[in-house]
Amino acid sequence: MTDTERRRFQRIILHRPVSLVIDGRTYPGELIDISLHGALMRAEGEETPPPGARGIADIGLGDDPEFVIRMPVTVRHLQERLIGLETGQLEIEDASRLKRLVELNVADPALLQRELEELSRV
Repeated sequence: MTDTERRRFQRIILHRPVSLVIDGRTYPGELIDISLHGALMRAEGEETPPPGARGIADIGLGDDPEFVIRMPVTVRHLQERLIGLETGQLEIEDASRLKRLVELNVADPALLQRELEELSRV
């Protein structure tokens, strides 16, 4: 089974700035894609956090630095400078922003509903 077949949440390609903070260290980078359950980012530098590390990812959504999605995350996998992140429990405002972002990018409302139901089981 491929990663794509195992994936339960549709990924949205979205190139935005992201700042990952783990144990007081900041890993700036670029968001590659995002879903209701996680994100993939590319670190700007060569140094990356270890798998299993927990932190906060701030994803910029626009020109206003206050307009971000703040996600508690766990590093799930690394491949060179690519960092796979699993989303933790979001604050209500951040969850609403993420849901709206997915709504705007998923053409099928039934698929969105299925993903939201699946998220409640995770």
